[in-house]
Amino acid sequence: MKFFKFLIIILFLSLITFPSIFAGKSDQFFSGNLTCEIFVDNIVWSVAGTKLNPNAHTYLNWTPGTACTPNPTTVGPKNCDIKSIGTFVRFINVGVTDSDGLCNQALTQIANRTESPLGSGGDWTNIRFSSCDNTIIAGGATLGPQWDCANYKAKNVCNVANSGFNDSFANYSVHLNAIFLNAKEAFVVDNFNINYSWCWTPIIFNANVSKESGAWGSNFTFRINVTNPTSNTTVKLWRRLAGQEWQQIGEEKYCNNCASTDLNWTINFNCTDIGDWEFKFNATDNAGYNTTAWASGITNECMDQDNNCIFSILKDDVNITHISGNQSTATSEIPAEFHLRAYDLSKGSYDISEILNVKFDVTNIGDIFQTVGNNNTNSSGNVLFYFNPSGFTSGTKKWKGYLDLSSCYNSYTSQNYSVSVSVNAAPTGTNEVVNGVTSGAIAGWGEVWNFSVNASDSDGDLFNVTLRINTGLGFVDVETKSCISDCSTLTKYNFNISNFLCANVTSSAQYKFYLIDSNLISSETTARTFQIEKDDILFENIFGNNTIANRTGNQTDLFIFRVKDLDNGNYFDSGKNVTFKTTFDTVNYDTGIINQTNSSGYVSYYFNPVCTPTKYAVGNQKLKGEIISDSCYKDTTSDILQFSLIGDILLSLIRPDGTRNYTQEEIISFLGATTDDCGDALTSTVIYNANLSAISGFVCNDTTQVGANAFTCDYSTTISSDEGWYNVTMFANASLHYNNFTIQKNNPGLFYLFPRYKLENPIGVPSSAGWGYPNRNLSVIASSGDVNQIINISLYLGQTVNPGVCSPSICINQTPISCDNCINSQKTWFRNFTSSNQGQWFYQFKMDDPSVTSTSGTTNYIDITKDSTNLSYGGQGNGTTVIYLSQGKNLSVRVYDFDKGSYNVTGPSATVTFKLLHDSYADDEKIIGSAITNSSGYADFYFNMSDCSYIDGLQKWVGEINSSEPNYGSNISENFTITLQTTGCEATVDASNVLVPSEAFQNNLFKANGTVNAWVSTSNDVYAILNSTEIGWTIFDQIKFLGAITVGSPVKVSWNVTPSTYGVTNMSMFANSSNAGNDTQLSNN
Repeated sequence: MKFFKFLIIILFLSLITFPSIFAGKSDQFFSGNLTCEIFVDNIVWSVAGTKLNPNAHTYLNWTPGTACTPNPTTVGPKNCDIKSIGTFVRFINVGVTDSDGLCNQALTQIANRTESPLGSGGDWTNIRFSSCDNTIIAGGATLGPQWDCANYKAKNVCNVANSGFNDSFANYSVHLNAIFLNAKEAFVVDNFNINYSWCWTPIIFNANVSKESGAWGSNFTFRINVTNPTSNTTVKLWRRLAGQEWQQIGEEKYCNNCASTDLNWTINFNCTDIGDWEFKFNATDNAGYNTTAWASGITNECMDQDNNCIFSILKDDVNITHISGNQSTATSEIPAEFHLRAYDLSKGSYDISEILNVKFDVTNIGDIFQTVGNNNTNSSGNVLFYFNPSGFTSGTKKWKGYLDLSSCYNSYTSQNYSVSVSVNAAPTGTNEVVNGVTSGAIAGWGEVWNFSVNASDSDGDLFNVTLRINTGLGFVDVETKSCISDCSTLTKYNFNISNFLCANVTSSAQYKFYLIDSNLISSETTARTFQIEKDDILFENIFGNNTIANRTGNQTDLFIFRVKDLDNGNYFDSGKNVTFKTTFDTVNYDTGIINQTNSSGYVSYYFNPVCTPTKYAVGNQKLKGEIISDSCYKDTTSDILQFSLIGDILLSLIRPDGTRNYTQEEIISFLGATTDDCGDALTSTVIYNANLSAISGFVCNDTTQVGANAFTCDYSTTISSDEGWYNVTMFANASLHYNNFTIQKNNPGLFYLFPRYKLENPIGVPSSAGWGYPNRNLSVIASSGDVNQIINISLYLGQTVNPGVCSPSICINQTPISCDNCINSQKTWFRNFTSSNQGQWFYQFKMDDPSVTSTSGTTNYIDITKDSTNLSYGGQGNGTTVIYLSQGKNLSVRVYDFDKGSYNVTGPSATVTFKLLHDSYADDEKIIGSAITNSSGYADFYFNMSDCSYIDGLQKWVGEINSSEPNYGSNISENFTITLQTTGCEATVDASNVLVPSEAFQNNLFKANGTVNAWVSTSNDVYAILNSTEIGWTIFDQIKFLGAITVGSPVKVSWNVTPSTYGVTNMSMFANSSNAGNDTQLSNN
């Protein structure tokens, strides 16, 4: 038996939504030397043959929805032309008799530019067809909608290149025709869409650069592809900095009759070109066309790495090498000469484009480099520097040259070289410190200061060290110390100073050490800064911490401090001002009161808090003492002392106000406000009580503050909350305030709480199973807060989203359906199904309460599927022998229905397919027949080998339920053995398994495959031919010579195919042998 699949060829379509032919480079394709793009217009063209109008005609005009040029007066892309046209058409035979379409009963035509306009009075005889009915359409049947270009006709629109369809704004004439032969044959034609492919000559495309960044001294190569046959094309290369004018670079180039020709420019730049540049190409030809390839075009033609036509010119790399000066000598009288030379690495040349300023560093004490000078390079890159070792110690030093600032070159540092330094040394001081640091020491004027320096004389001369200090009037010698022996040894000299005064306070004091030896050779250390600051003080808390103050009346709180100078350890004398400040809102302090110390350093303050003019808030407040802006002492604040204020609370209960009632599980919102005894808003802790009776109710204490002094509390009632009338009480407290409460009530109560009804968690178990699964469970959780009424629940079940009630004889309830104040009570029904019930079943549950509470939504459903199965050996056929034409055998498997839990696979029965398995069969298997199951699950198939398309010898067989079985899921048995004897068979060649894709694209290559087998004995001189029902398709190497094919060694063969038309078609493979006959196989059997 042969089966057929059809190969569908689909045109690639793009919907254009703006009036430009360029939708994007990725949407375009090449056709020869042309660039093309396909567009689709939505149309509504119809014609119907009727009894009153038996030969119906409709005449229309069509202008392409997407133009190839911007407007009728503008020159667009070069050689713009429509290459092909197709219509998305439907043919309907509204009669009752089949009709064999001959392209003369239902058709459409389109006239080109020179033929249009062409209406009802014109001659349409030789006008191109755009679609026509050329198949048998049964009475009442429809063909399509489908893409059609009337390729059945000699004059069609499948290829209209150079045929007068190149005008973007022409009104092309359209003709539709449908006939009415009689009441049995009548036709309707509907056109829904029309597609058309614009093609044009691109001229230039694919702009590129050899690198996106590089040094200005290196080469950049720019490339562009030129495709403009039969024309002379002039191409120019341009560049610009962002926001600036374009500049042409390189010479313009010419290309005559070019097709995919690459032009390139190699450009050298200089230092002034450093920066980020954009490039583009512009082309003109002798026909007057002009086009640009760059990043800002309608289609981006940039093919560089980032697809943006941007390249960066960077600084060149430079190398600084040694010429002379390594191992040279420098003395106080004769400097050393250092000679270096710069080399441009990017250009590979000593030709340096700018004068380079090279700096020179030499190490001194501690092997640390210091800059000793700089010089400029000459025209050949050479630079000289003469090093004078003034200020250096004797010994071997390192030196180097480096470039750090250049507009054209990257920075560079040379290697280290050596120079020998010889000098007559003065005594030196190092590691000078004040209070343990070199600079920046800070201490009060009353403290003891320590200054020190490490000093030595490399010649061993005696020397003096003098400490010099500047506090604003110049350096003054403070103290001198002397070295009288072993003076070449580095020794530390300490100076302790304790005589600074308040007048010496400064942030820019300096110190240094002056050293002079016995030969009157002297040196001086660098002036270092330090800071003499005001002295530190301490407030001692004597009395007043943690006391209580009352805002009412004139009660005062006493606070006492004693003040001490920490730097010299003395208590203050009398007459020093101390400011007392208290907070009035726990954070911000008042302006303060100034009192003075007595002769023992004590100072007192009597504090009286009030409401006005400054309100001192109740709560925990603070007090501090301060000395601020004193000339001799730092700004200092005492430790914070704590004290407390107490006040009253005033209440206002706003909500509930008795204007509404509530239902169980609703939120009851409480709202109240509090103020303090000064009449201001007060933040309090608020609790609300709702009382059903003196002993029943609930508390709402999760309050939220709203604004300055309002408090809300949302209480979520439950289905168990008591039904009835409630009154409300508001309680409030705040720290350092007295507690208070108020009551809101009415008769019989402030509000009523009504009962709630609920159906939750509807479920069907299992949610998906076979139709044979017994007792499908459908359940819901029911709740009722009504203690006075019994509620009943019903199940609704059906195959629509709004099912009807399920009959009690079909849906069997397993639990009571009533709900007497039930809470979370599960209600369950059982339902059984048959094979005809497969699909989705939607279910709902409903209560008979006053509001008919129910579940809802389309997600509550169960899936009734095929039953799951298992195939096992049925007791016949394993290890048997079948002989060609003389001995058949029973093959048997047994099927078990998992969902039913039974071998009774009937009502309906399952269809089992029997297969032979052997690697010499196509796809390693061969179907030999099928059987249905009986009431015990057995499927028996009698296998009698009546032809020779089998492999001789031992092989395997299986039983299988495949996916096409409507009522049972796919399954396959284990492998069983069987021996086939083909004695009496003759050699046969067999074509099989012709595989092609289900769909492909017009003019795009696809692959077709097939298999050729030999049965009984070797097939000699075999060749295979692939054929197509479509004329004009390209089948590469259509005839394949396969030679001799032996039994058990099938040969696979493949072809490359390019379809030139579109539509529905099929393919076939013909195999022929010199000794084993021939065979034909259609595609995808």
